Amino acid sequence: MFKVSKILVKNTLASAKSKYYNKKIKASKGNQRTVFSVVNKVLHKRQTVLPNNINSDKNMAHCFNNFFGQKILNIDSGFHSSTVSQVKPLVEEFCISMMDTFDPFTETDIGQLLKRSSNAFCVG
Repeated sequence: MFKVSKILVKNTLASAKSKYYNKKIKASKGNQRTVFSVVNKVLHKRQTVLPNNINSDKNMAHCFNNFFGQKILNIDSGFHSSTVSQVKPLVEEFCISMMDTFDPFTETDIGQLLKRSSNAFCVG
């Protein structure tokens, strides 16, 4: 009796959710932002929030550098803890720099980069 009731409630809830989100998607016809918002809710995806300390392009580049550098170290350490421990480390040491050795791109730089890129990736 309990199992039958549980299945009935589960099916009713799934049907109600499906109808609700179907209505939301149909109501937002033509508004991709709303459609993707609904889809993300259905898939339980959380919205990414940037940290408060991102106040310049240089600071953002530094944060990305640290984030991906740490990812590489984590992956590398995973290899070392497994049976592949005889493989040479991918990263000898973690790069901690402020990414301040790069000059900012200008519109001219971007235009030149786009002109040199393959037509397979850029219409030009």
